[in-house]
Amino acid sequence: MKRLFLISVLIAVLAAFFASANPDGLDFVGEKLGFSDKGIERTAPMTDYHIGSLPRGEVSTAVAGTAGVLITLSIFWLVAFLLKKESKGAKKSLVFLLVASLFIPVPAFAARPLVTDDFGTVDPGKYEFEAGYNAITPKTAGQTIPGIVSQIKRGISSSFDMGLEMPYTMAAPSGFGDAVIHAKLKLKEIGDGEGLSFRADLKLSNGDAVQGLGSGFLDYGGLFIFSKNLSGVRAHFNAGYAVIGDVLNSCDDDAFIYGAAFEKDIVDGVNVGAEYTGVSCRIRNSGNIQLAGRWQALENVRFDAGYSIGLTDLSNNIATFGLTAEF
Repeated sequence: MKRLFLISVLIAVLAAFFASANPDGLDFVGEKLGFSDKGIERTAPMTDYHIGSLPRGEVSTAVAGTAGVLITLSIFWLVAFLLKKESKGAKKSLVFLLVASLFIPVPAFAARPLVTDDFGTVDPGKYEFEAGYNAITPKTAGQTIPGIVSQIKRGISSSFDMGLEMPYTMAAPSGFGDAVIHAKLKLKEIGDGEGLSFRADLKLSNGDAVQGLGSGFLDYGGLFIFSKNLSGVRAHFNAGYAVIGDVLNSCDDDAFIYGAAFEKDIVDGVNVGAEYTGVSCRIRNSGNIQLAGRWQALENVRFDAGYSIGLTDLSNNIATFGLTAEF
């Protein structure tokens, strides 16, 4: 496996110095037959095998090729890892989901790793994909629970987008949890990246409640989001309410949700952020403070990491890292 990886990287690097500047097969045929100008332009993280932060040339092409090898091998490693933990019936669904994702021109989420959402929506016809690894440790006691959360959003109009969030628990029993559907609408824009939005959330009951992978009930809620630039610091404020399903249809678990986040660019392509988030209901209250950082590695791809500290006995400490890509 290591030998195959090294050979793949070597080919990607050497090929950059022998790549032809002439149009490829499809471009050549398009120019000959006159349909080259009829295609739909789409952006990509490494358009024309070029890294945005590097000057065009063989070095940029070699770095882009190497990044492509790493991304491809990482995806197939993740597929293999998850398949080891799935039953035969779930394997088919998992293979379909992961393989299909390779053909969807996307990737997810603006606020990662912060929980507090921001005012913006995805541009019309564009996609955003986000994936992150979380290690959740109960504040009082208990074993750390590892998991992966991925989201995908699509811009429907200039002021509206929709998204789907899929959690996957890696601890035994492992498997997919309840999916969440998001829909965000801009209510008022007051400046560049500033304004008021409303987000509606619906948590499904697709997870196996018997195995502890889901609640077995539908939850739904709404969240108001306000973003404002404050002297070079971007501030985001969230406030909402969630209706939690249960057997008795009780409102004891229904909760107020709130949060405030602040982020600032420190150098080109790097920013840091901090937030406070809380959940309050009749039977419990929880709060967390998170410190986070992001690195814009490519034009449309950024990596992130964060650590959230629980402030009450019912809170969790959460370590996370992941990426966000835009297409």
